[in-house]
Amino acid sequence: MLNNATGSICRVVTGYFILFLLSGCSPQFNSEGLGTLSALSQNRAEMDVYMRRQAEGYSRLIRDYEDSVLQKGLSKEGIISRYGDPVYCRVSEDGSGERCLYRQPAEYFPSSRIYLSFDGEDRLVLWGREGG
Repeated sequence: MLNNATGSICRVVTGYFILFLLSGCSPQFNSEGLGTLSALSQNRAEMDVYMRRQAEGYSRLIRDYEDSVLQKGLSKEGIISRYGDPVYCRVSEDGSGERCLYRQPAEYFPSSRIYLSFDGEDRLVLWGREGG
């Protein structure tokens, strides 16, 4: 009788041990992995939309530059609203203004770049194009 009870306990413990080991393969675990993949896919889609908007903004900036639409005094906020975020901005050495770079977002060695300079009140004071 004792051997029968010991055998039953061993089978139950072994069963729980196997269940514990296999719990990593549970549907809950897989759904978390699928959730992560879904979030990455959504982030990728958001990045694609952002990159497309940046490319469109740069194309608008090129057209406006070529058509002499840019004018002194335009606000930095208005520039960003129309053309998108600059690739980077650097504060001048004397701290009196800022110079910002625009280029195609996916090109590391672009043929064309536009630099916009702003005064201390974030107003456009100077602009220029390099390359292209």
